Amino acid sequence: MGGAQGKAHNGRIGTVCGAFVVSLVAVLILGSMVLAQVRPSASLRPSVEPSQPVILVVDGKLVEADSLDWKRGDQVMVWLRQLENLGWGKTSAGENGAILFQGSGVTLSFVKGQGVAKVNSLAVQLPVSTYLKDGKLMVPLSFVAKSLGYEYDLTYRPVATVSTKPTKPEPNPNTITGKVTYSGKGIVGINVRIVNRDYDPIKGATTKTAADGSFGIGGLVDGQYMAYVYVGDNPAYFNCASDLVTLKSGTTAEVKIMAIGRVISPVSPKPNSKVAPSDGKIKLEWAACLLAASYEVSIQRQGARDRLPDITTKTPSAKLSTIGLKSGAVYEIEVRALDASKRYIGWTVGAGGKPWSFTYAGSAASTGRTR
Repeated sequence: MGGAQGKAHNGRIGTVCGAFVVSLVAVLILGSMVLAQVRPSASLRPSVEPSQPVILVVDGKLVEADSLDWKRGDQVMVWLRQLENLGWGKTSAGENGAILFQGSGVTLSFVKGQGVAKVNSLAVQLPVSTYLKDGKLMVPLSFVAKSLGYEYDLTYRPVATVSTKPTKPEPNPNTITGKVTYSGKGIVGINVRIVNRDYDPIKGATTKTAADGSFGIGGLVDGQYMAYVYVGDNPAYFNCASDLVTLKSGTTAEVKIMAIGRVISPVSPKPNSKVAPSDGKIKLEWAACLLAASYEVSIQRQGARDRLPDITTKTPSAKLSTIGLKSGAVYEIEVRALDASKRYIGWTVGAGGKPWSFTYAGSAASTGRTR
């Protein structure tokens, strides 16, 4: 608080500020549904010491609000009638001893001594239980603010301030658009995020693809970015990054089509297991790949250059002849799925990026091989 206002309240503020150096601030910004379309913001900077009073200044004026408490060092408790006096809503009696607070199209229901309240009909856990202070019902200010759709924040400052002018967001005019396809067609519901050139995600810059696979993500500050389909967001698909684009001064950049592939999971033999043949063959099985018309199977002895002939099949299984396999050797299997247009749309990968492999536990044979 500065200027004439700060001098006007010097006695009270001096008492509080003299007891501590850093105070906690809670910022409340009213939503668009407030009466008369006013969107005030309010800051509370209570003392770090629970025994010190909480100072509230609204629109540059000190509000006499003695019914404000510190609880657990980080929660401001407020009397509901105090919020009613600020024009944030109306209190009334509810059923079974409940006290209702109605504002911004939301009804909050509190009962003294309880750690659960209701937002409309939904029960929600409170950060601090309600209680009576001189016959006044005290409730957590953060809970009321967030329930009414207001923004709530905590900042350390020495003096409290309140402004009825909404905070203007920083201009973020840039946008990235694109399309995600699978088997040559747009795919719906794929999570897309925006990352920088080091693959660090940009906070809040995420979306899902539309029915035709298209997406658009705005609100990006000037810089270089990629659209990124991450396996952690889409477990059935492999990672896929777009080309790097530079955004500046209101740019809308369209990245090249992102063709993603599905993860094919091995079924049999189990990865890293020892396998003995049955009738001179080993059965290979894997999970079916969506829209696959055929599969290519490659087998190679680990650490060696020799590669067994590929197997082609239309089903998610194949039989591997053991002729030519060496007992005790480790063999790696790779399965690739192709659609009807011969596009690769999926392949296998093991845990941690390791290949699907097994150890041959049978005896070696020396002549040709069959499929």
